[in-house]
This record gives sequence, C-alpha cells and structure tokens, in this order.
Amino acid sequence: MIDIQSFILNYINEFSYIGVFLLTAFIALIPLPEELFLLLAGYFSGKGFAELDKVILAAYLGILTGDNILYYLIRKKHYLHGMYTRVVSTRLKKWKKPMKEHTGKSIFLLRFILGLRFLGPLMAGTLKVRWRTFAFFNFLAVLVFVPFYIFLGYYFNNVSDLIIRDVLIMKYLVLGGLLLVIIVPYLVFLKKGFFKRS
Repeated sequence: MIDIQSFILNYINEFSYIGVFLLTAFIALIPLPEELFLLLAGYFSGKGFAELDKVILAAYLGILTGDNILYYLIRKKHYLHGMYTRVVSTRLKKWKKPMKEHTGKSIFLLRFILGLRFLGPLMAGTLKVRWRTFAFFNFLAVLVFVPFYIFLGYYFNNVSDLIIRDVLIMKYLVLGGLLLVIIVPYLVFLKKGFFKRS
C-alpha cells in the first residue's frame, strides 16, 4: 500500500529542486542579488528542507542557464538588448575597456562583485565575445560562487544551532543581518543611480 503522506512529501521535496532551478535561472536574467537566494537555500538545506548537494546542483544549473540565455539574447540583439543596455549604460561604459582587454578575467570577477554580476553576460553579449570563452569563464565563476554562498547559509544554520540553541530570535536576527549585508549595498547602488538610464 502506498503511503500518501510520504508520497506527497517526496513530491514536494523533488519539486523544490525544480523551483530552485527555475528561480535561479530567472534571477540570473534580472539585476537582483543572487547571493540572497543562495544564502537562504543553504540555510533551509541546513534545516533539512532539502538535500544540500541537490540544491547546489539545481542552483548551479539554473544560474548557468539564465546567464547563457541572457548572453544569447544580448548577442542576438533581442528586443531586451535595448532595455538592458539603457538600464546599465554607465556601468557598460566603465567596464567596456577592461572586458575587451581582459575578457576572461572580467567575466570571472564580475560574478563576485555585488551588483555587477549582471554585467558579465551583458558585456560578453554586447561585445560579441565568443560563446566558448564566455561559457568557460562563467562556468568557473559559478563553480565557485554557488557553493560558497550556499555553504555559507548552510554553515550559518549549523553553527547557529550549536551556539544559540535556546534563543531562537537571535538566530533570525543574525540571519537578517547577513541578508542586510547583501541588500543594503544593492539599495545604495539603486539610490546612487546605478541602474538609471543615462
């Protein structure tokens, strides 16, 4: 006889990995901080809501898919090309020369600069960087980026459970502080006109 409850829980569990994939692919297409979602994914993996290795794989594949879609759309001058380039035109001008001179390094490093990771696929597509070059350096960057933030969220959950067992509110305040470390600089970028049209 089939246990309905375990069947439903397994279905929700497997669906959550598809959700992680789709959400990270979507976030890769818009200028939002992926770090926030990855920290939360790691944190909830630590809580036992999902298996860590499957979350990392789903996030990894999702970000790579989103980045490659963005690169393709920009390179083929899809109608989104104009919108994206207007939104980040001042940053495009600043990074155009380094991207031309140090293509691989720029693609790799932009992934790790909060608020600029969106520029990697955008610049590579705009400057018509060969797909193999973009894919290789983006692959290397995401290979480091995704596990780092997911493990950070996962580790925070494990350490916080050991240190703050009885004070549950403190754990969420510290998690909120970690999230603010990512959100506040992003909002500062927005306030300073980082994404405004020139």
